Amino acid sequence: VFSDDGDNLTDGTVTGYYESGNWVGFNGGEAVDIIVDLGTVRSDIAVLKLFSYANTAIGMYMPAAVTYSVSNDGKTFTDIGRVFGPTSAQNTCDFTLSLPACASGRYIRFRLEATDTTVYIVEEAAVYAYTDEVSVDSCYPPLSFDGEIKNWKNPSSKMKNLILGLTQQINSPVQLEENT
Repeated sequence: VFSDDGDNLTDGTVTGYYESGNWVGFNGGEAVDIIVDLGTVRSDIAVLKLFSYANTAIGMYMPAAVTYSVSNDGKTFTDIGRVFGPTSAQNTCDFTLSLPACASGRYIRFRLEATDTTVYIVEEAAVYAYTDEVSVDSCYPPLSFDGEIKNWKNPSSKMKNLILGLTQQINSPVQLEENT
């Protein structure tokens, strides 16, 4: 099981390769919550992603689904969407939830739903907002649209990852193994 140094899941690095060592591992079989504090309530949350890895040859599967939730107080969460895992035996998947309208919240919860697996491997978690500010050091390209955007409270041609570099809190009902 790969441990996290505090910001591995939010460092902006997505390689798609197990060999990169940029993964964080969690014991499988139970739901796992990854919670990130944005520092302030944001009302422009538009896209949420979780990048995962699987190796079915050794019994390592992706979560059955990822449920995304928001909260203003970090205690009471409201589910805003769920993305189901692939049915094919692929090695990588980004569980992307693109919202039809912006969500609001300070805390974002990524819940990896219980799956019969030995370990979950996650490379990156991301929360995007449509904004006119884009960090120069962001690894994510600006997003552009062909035509008018409807239902967005803050439409823009640029996107910013709100959790890039933030520390996350991980909750797991099973004890995580220590690195050896």
